[in-house]
Amino acid sequence: WALCGWTVTSAFLCVAVIWKSVRVSRFARSCAPASRELAAILNSCLEQLRVCRQVELRVSDENLTPALCGIIRPCILLPRSLATTLETNELRAVLLHELVHLKRGDLLVNLGQTILQIVYFYHPLLWLANSRIRKLREQAVDEAVLVAMGSEAEMYPATLVNVAKFTLHERAVSFRTVGIKESRSAI
Repeated sequence: WALCGWTVTSAFLCVAVIWKSVRVSRFARSCAPASRELAAILNSCLEQLRVCRQVELRVSDENLTPALCGIIRPCILLPRSLATTLETNELRAVLLHELVHLKRGDLLVNLGQTILQIVYFYHPLLWLANSRIRKLREQAVDEAVLVAMGSEAEMYPATLVNVAKFTLHERAVSFRTVGIKESRSAI
């Protein structure tokens, strides 16, 4: 019975992750390509971080937090309301944050964590370890962004607060499990 229960639960979790991945992929394709101004900011960030991969920037009318998704064809999703609210240097900070995730390979690590969590769903220490790894990942990315921003780094904490306020006040679309996205309690 234990093996049967483990198989059914693991299969259910696997199907849930695949279903959510397909939904996010469809959602990303339905979003509008970024304007030339946003694309120029993204390209300057790519050059600054020396990211060799092609990254697509898409803008959505939905309320969502900025998110990186897509292991094969990476895409940064940005809400239009946030893109029009933030200043250029704040947008650079947001895009640098997402690009550092890409450069570090965080999507692949997150996928590995998700697979382990599906297989060992019953082990509470794995859930605790994954939670801690996700928090440390965000801290490492924030530190890398601060280094990349150099003299402009002073404004990064305020940008994080602005994005967090947007996330907490709006009903934001969630990409947990699929992309790199922290929980509301971590924010």
